[in-house]
Amino acid sequence: MLDVLLLWANHRQRVSRRPPARREAAVTSPAYRVTLVEPERLSLAGHMVAGLLRRNVADPRCAARAAKVRGTVAVDAGGMKLCLEFGDDEVRVRGGDAERPRARIAAPLDALLGVALGQGVVGAFLRGRVKVGGNPLVLWRLLGLMKAGRGEC
Repeated sequence: MLDVLLLWANHRQRVSRRPPARREAAVTSPAYRVTLVEPERLSLAGHMVAGLLRRNVADPRCAARAAKVRGTVAVDAGGMKLCLEFGDDEVRVRGGDAERPRARIAAPLDALLGVALGQGVVGAFLRGRVKVGGNPLVLWRLLGLMKAGRGEC
């Protein structure tokens, strides 16, 4: 399903009327890993988020952005709870809730998919579909890492 989602996002990017973003000089960073903790117990939302993160941190610019995020982010996607634990060189994705997260996101799964596909988070937030809490800078950095097929971080 994630492959279909990414294929659709890439198609939307190709038919966009926007000129392609200018590429600056290549930014190098050490490899950033996405690790699943107990993948057999992880929900569908956890696997989807891990897939997006894994795809995006392959880009050195996104990996550098991910390396700036610290601490734990709690995500509730339609009742499927997961934690993103950011460290220096990896993010660990595990099921369940976090004790003291730096930031929280709660939304139905379709609203989070819309954010990942570029429909924007502001409208969903104003309609009350996406609820956030905690450190807004952590959430802002995470938003750039969660965009599917957009080529931007």
